[in-house]
Amino acid sequence: MTTWLVLSDSHSNVAFIQQALDRHLTDVNGVIHLGDDFQDMAQFLPLDVPCIQVPGTWTSEYQSASIDNRRFETIAHWNCFLTHTPTSDSRDRMDDIVPEHVIHQSQCDVFFHGHTHCPETHVLNGVCIHNPGHIKSTKDRGFPATYSLVTFSDEHVTFTSVDYRSGSSQSVTRFYRETRNLEKLS
Repeated sequence: MTTWLVLSDSHSNVAFIQQALDRHLTDVNGVIHLGDDFQDMAQFLPLDVPCIQVPGTWTSEYQSASIDNRRFETIAHWNCFLTHTPTSDSRDRMDDIVPEHVIHQSQCDVFFHGHTHCPETHVLNGVCIHNPGHIKSTKDRGFPATYSLVTFSDEHVTFTSVDYRSGSSQSVTRFYRETRNLEKLS
């Protein structure tokens, strides 16, 4: 099994990133940052574990041809797609992967995104779609600050939503490879 810390929508709040790293860095195998802002992770790099990032739509990196706005990654034999937005955006480059096609054509197992600040996990067309929420402030757009710990095993992926303030688990959901079903564990 391998566990990754998944962060999104920090919007220059590096103090919240620091807190999440302090809590979990020694227990995870990698970190994913889903954008807004791309540079928020810069002061923490290099980490002792791999760090995968995609930029948010409002940053200059989103228009840089040298940085992938969206990308596929294999994590523990799971095909993952990383994007800031769950759908196409007016600021997309011509060569950007179209998120709707990834889901419609079942091109990945797990689809990670941010942007909405709403923590959620659901299945669409056999693809598990996960948004860890935001760490912009203690509350934004009506949602408390959350991030995720995502554990990959051969048979399933477990998503643990973590409340930023308390560090406690808010919900645990499991996605099964064989059945493509989601189970709410808490």
